[in-house]
Amino acid sequence: MLYAPPPERQANTKHEMTELEATKLALQRERAIRSLISEFAADFMASSSADFNAAINRVLARSGKYMKADRTYVF
Repeated sequence: MLYAPPPERQANTKHEMTELEATKLALQRERAIRSLISEFAADFMASSSADFNAAINRVLARSGKYMKADRTYVF
């Protein structure tokens, strides 16, 4: 005979799996954002003062692409 957990335990397990998937997704997003910020910092540090405006434009372009935005601005 197969064991089946009580219905309340089944629902709880589904909820736990949903929480686990949400946590995994949040960690993936955080990792991607940290990587992007590291790339930005490396680009700025590698830029000369004459190339700094170009570095800003590159960072704005990459951040816009990451966020799937049409435009990015610095105020």
